[in-house]
Amino acid sequence: MFNRKTLKQKARESLKKHFWLYVCLCIFAGILGTDYSETLQFIKYDSTAIETSNVNHYSELITDFVNGDLTAGQKLVNSRVKDSLDIPITIGGFELGHVKGILSILANNLFTGSFVVALFNTVVNVIRSTTYSSVISIIAAALLIYAAIIFFSSVYKLVYARIFLEGRTYESIHPSSLLFLFHVKRWIRVSLALFLRYLLLMLWFPTVIGFIVKRYSYYLVPYILAENPTLSGKEAIKLSEKMMYGHKWECFLLELSLIPISLLGMLTMGIGSILFVNPYKECINAEYYAYIRLLSHENNIENSEKLNDVYLFEIPTKEIVSSVYPDIADLPEVKAVTYSTNNPTWDFLADMFGVIKKYDDNETEYRESISNNIKIINAKNTIEGKSYPHRLCPIPEKDRKMHLEHTLYLRHYSISTLILMFFIFAFVGWLWEVSIHLVEDHLFVNRGVLHGPWLPIYGAGGLMILILLNKFRNKPAMEFLSTVFLCGVVEYITSWYLQFAHGGEKWWDYSGYIINLNGRICAEGLLIFGLGGLAAVYFAAPLLDNLLSKIKLKVAVLFSVILLSIFIADLIYSHENPNTGKGITDYAVSDTVTTIPVGESVLHTRNI
Repeated sequence: MFNRKTLKQKARESLKKHFWLYVCLCIFAGILGTDYSETLQFIKYDSTAIETSNVNHYSELITDFVNGDLTAGQKLVNSRVKDSLDIPITIGGFELGHVKGILSILANNLFTGSFVVALFNTVVNVIRSTTYSSVISIIAAALLIYAAIIFFSSVYKLVYARIFLEGRTYESIHPSSLLFLFHVKRWIRVSLALFLRYLLLMLWFPTVIGFIVKRYSYYLVPYILAENPTLSGKEAIKLSEKMMYGHKWECFLLELSLIPISLLGMLTMGIGSILFVNPYKECINAEYYAYIRLLSHENNIENSEKLNDVYLFEIPTKEIVSSVYPDIADLPEVKAVTYSTNNPTWDFLADMFGVIKKYDDNETEYRESISNNIKIINAKNTIEGKSYPHRLCPIPEKDRKMHLEHTLYLRHYSISTLILMFFIFAFVGWLWEVSIHLVEDHLFVNRGVLHGPWLPIYGAGGLMILILLNKFRNKPAMEFLSTVFLCGVVEYITSWYLQFAHGGEKWWDYSGYIINLNGRICAEGLLIFGLGGLAAVYFAAPLLDNLLSKIKLKVAVLFSVILLSIFIADLIYSHENPNTGKGITDYAVSDTVTTIPVGESVLHTRNI
């Protein structure tokens, strides 16, 4: 018998086990627009009014387009856009709005109806095109936009649904679980399955009641595919309908019971949602799926036997695990690993900041010991039932060999390598900023106060994350939060200094972005820096180090000296002649509102 109290208790226990991991997963879901994006934007318009008016809004849109009046539909969307650009609420120095940025796209996605506009625009343009090349170009562009949304945003729902299911059963979750769909080679298949679900829901949307019913009918599709990604979209949808038969009202009441806890997010300006409500809801969803799945097996629902990942929901005995892991049945003990050069200063720098003078036999021995320890710990967690046994997965996983020597992040970095990585990060940051302006403004802009192809804030930020946060590398959640804080401090101070040193000139201004502090830093940028920092620490830096460490020391030092000399010369010259102009320091605010269709949404900007 269904018991909400028991289900919620189990959800809280799961959340307690993997709190920071779950928080990070939900934050990333919000950034991608997969789920919970509303808690990152702090919507300032009345949600009740939106819900009651959305049906009429979409009905008007569809009527306009059916009548061939594309202009009227666009005007209707623009009026919704204008309504969403009211003066943002400010508390202290923080601005709570959703005028610009990626999060603003997500915030106004459903509200403005811009997805419908983009879809009809594509269809009309294809029909009106007179040449095959233009038809192909339009279709290709549309497919590219929607493919990105489907392949990454929607499929991420399965990725973290799988993690939440795994986390409710096991104490430890291996990072490779995030790559489960890659290991089983099913990423494209599940993306098409989710697209079918999305398409069917959109077709039901105008009927209102039908949409609500089908929403609950298809409720379990992401979890079904997370357990068995070999199913087609049609199979997963039909199975979800059968499993949810007689449980829709029950599920509705479960969601209704979460309204009081959702108020916590509203009363805490979204902070409560990010740190508790969102991951708690997802834990409840995972528990609810496990409950319905158990009933489906007990009642022999048709095709329920395809939900056969038994050890995703129960811990196998040690004998069963040992039978499929004979190569790791007898494991040595984990040994303490230390790095020592008999030089107190360098030993301190290595231990505290992960910095060494140069690569030597001591570093090679240190990395081998760390690698062996990781293998032993992961193997023991599996044998002892603390982590999911991937070899017992009913879908054969391919290419699960972990080349730890390539991705080992618990390592030290030499001084010459750090200098070269500074310039690589600075150059990549410059490319990122230039690319944004190329896409948004169709204009090449040499971003930054310097004249060279580098943005020092990215290089310095990357090195500071590697060096100052060295002690947090074995705790990814703390690494993420520390990175967000560190990057926020660095970006704010840098913004203040540049403005102070150059007579009030601004090189960036986040006014209008969600949760910005004096226009110097914003939530969106910090979240991206946090995720970028994780990518740098756990992926980019180790791989770059593998490549750079192959360069002879004398050559690496020579390159470092040359780059530093050019960089210092640029610093001196730019101090008196800073890089300025349109798209760099030109932030004269205009009241003009521009709408640019982007995928499912309309990007809202104020020309500044």
